[in-house]
Amino acid sequence: MKKIVIAGSIVVFIVLVVLISSFFMDDDRLTHAGHIPDNIGAYYLTNKVEGEEAKQIMNQLHEKEVELNEAYALEYQTRQGAYAIVWISESSEDGVPLSLFENMKTIIETSDIYSSHSETMVSGKPVQYAFGMERDHYYFVNDDRFIFVATFEETRERFITNAIKIF
Repeated sequence: MKKIVIAGSIVVFIVLVVLISSFFMDDDRLTHAGHIPDNIGAYYLTNKVEGEEAKQIMNQLHEKEVELNEAYALEYQTRQGAYAIVWISESSEDGVPLSLFENMKTIIETSDIYSSHSETMVSGKPVQYAFGMERDHYYFVNDDRFIFVATFEETRERFITNAIKIF
């Protein structure tokens, strides 16, 4: 009986250490320098495209040739099948992320594919929203990054809230 109590105490201690340390981790610091999280809440990274291939994908997304330092196309999925895609265009050139944002806003506002275009607040940050191709689309600028997120299923609000905090 004493061994069970000791083992249980050790497990509780380890869980507490993990939980407390997770509160002190800086997500913003983790995402820079190219680190992409393996999970965002209940969503797990299932596909990651980076480098030149991702830059080509970004050029298609932006409908123009863009000089980028880094680019990522990320697919996340839950065990229940909820799905999200994140495209990140990163540039250290002044004004490029904002220019990509404005370009995307024009594309979405003038396209028949998208509807319900509006600005919304998510995690205290202004984010553009549009519905199209049976998914919700969110896009925003964070420092030197333009981020575009497509979400599916009912858990989309949780995913976008976490994605904005991380990316």
